[in-house]
Amino acid sequence: MRLRLSIDLVMTILMLLAFAYQLTGNMAHEFIGFSMALIFLSHNTFNYRWYTALTKITYSPTVITRSIINIILLSITVMLTISGILNSHIIFSRPQTEGYLATRQFHTLMAYWFLILSSLHLGMHWKMIMAFVWRRTGIAWTGHSRTNFLRILSVSIAVCGAISSFDRGILSKLTAEYSFDYWNFDEFTMGFFAEYIAIMGMYSCFAYYALKLFKKLAQPRAPSIERRSRRHE
Repeated sequence: MRLRLSIDLVMTILMLLAFAYQLTGNMAHEFIGFSMALIFLSHNTFNYRWYTALTKITYSPTVITRSIINIILLSITVMLTISGILNSHIIFSRPQTEGYLATRQFHTLMAYWFLILSSLHLGMHWKMIMAFVWRRTGIAWTGHSRTNFLRILSVSIAVCGAISSFDRGILSKLTAEYSFDYWNFDEFTMGFFAEYIAIMGMYSCFAYYALKLFKKLAQPRAPSIERRSRRHE
């Protein structure tokens, strides 16, 4: 479990660095992308049992949601990797033709969808991740105080994520209306990463609480007091 979480953490850091193209430059960006592809392959290798269990599990609404997001994320990662190879300046040396610009825009489109889907994927497994963290750190904070704190924290992250999404123009990038992303790294480098972390946090919170709602709705309702009394009449 520790190794899997370490791999996921490294992949998250690399993803944030990949968006900072103006900071890293092209060569570092390509090596980051190549490393992400290898780490994503390792992540799927560690979780190969999920693929083998697809034909054996019972498909509840929660399982269906998880499966759809995972399959879409896998497809986007493949397209992101292929478009990254086609745009590579290290592998190919060619002028910026119309075809090159089209594949570059497609690569950017897939990158932002990867950001959203990987954040949703993270949120779907957040309960498992936090259980591991609580267990390893020995923190035994339970009860209403912990629940209220986490809810306030989630709302704060969601608000910051929504503001950052508007600031970075995420919607226009998810619809390929606008792909250029500028940030003055000479002024405030950490602000760039803070905004993208907030965006990831917002979608992770959404996935976490959406799954909790799905599970709650899927649970059979206990018979009311009135129904119970009728049964005994």
